[in-house]
Amino acid sequence: MKRIILLIFLSIFTFSNVDAKKNMSFSKGKSYYGEFNWGFVNYKFPEGNWIFFHKSNARLPGTNLKTRCIEFYQKENNILKGLFDVCEIITGGKWTPQIAKIMSDMLKYGKHDNCTLRAEYFYTQLFTKGTSMNCFLVRHIDTYKELNYPDDPETRVKYIRNFFKKKNIEIPKTMILSKHVFFAPSIKDKGVEINYSINPEFFGAPKTINGDEYGSEYHRNNIDKFLLKKNL
Repeated sequence: MKRIILLIFLSIFTFSNVDAKKNMSFSKGKSYYGEFNWGFVNYKFPEGNWIFFHKSNARLPGTNLKTRCIEFYQKENNILKGLFDVCEIITGGKWTPQIAKIMSDMLKYGKHDNCTLRAEYFYTQLFTKGTSMNCFLVRHIDTYKELNYPDDPETRVKYIRNFFKKKNIEIPKTMILSKHVFFAPSIKDKGVEINYSINPEFFGAPKTINGDEYGSEYHRNNIDKFLLKKNL
């Protein structure tokens, strides 16, 4: 299982030397695909063209950690097909043990979301050793709840809701999310978080029946009754 997680990690991004590819800048509304370099790290978009729509700089609530993120989306027939974002957790090379503890505690014990197996998560895997950590999880998202009343009241989602409303893009009832968080100060003095969400109806799944987080057919307690969706 650890080998599978490592292969997933390596397929998404690789840390590179400073003299590698030039950092890419993104323009709102333009499409991108293939490989790119951002923050001196090489990444690869999931398949297809991705439209850049948002960049943010923030601070993780209750911590001294700063983040910066770039966000992209796909659409088909004016329906949201996928979301993809990359975030850097910036440390500046300072207070590494303290920062590692903050991140480790968030991944293990986070009140609203973490990297341990919750009822609404389909799969999680967390590795920690010293100041290094590697988290991977897959879950379903109740998009109405996430965009209107998320569990964490400090989560900023209004800009997403307003953007797709303005663009007249239909948001699906349910999306499937894979999240990956990696921090290893021996490799790089920052953490990386990657989120990739898909509208399952564009990837071979039957039409979504129930978008409610706990009533969803994608909920781990329900999914055995929906084998096509479980296989996806």
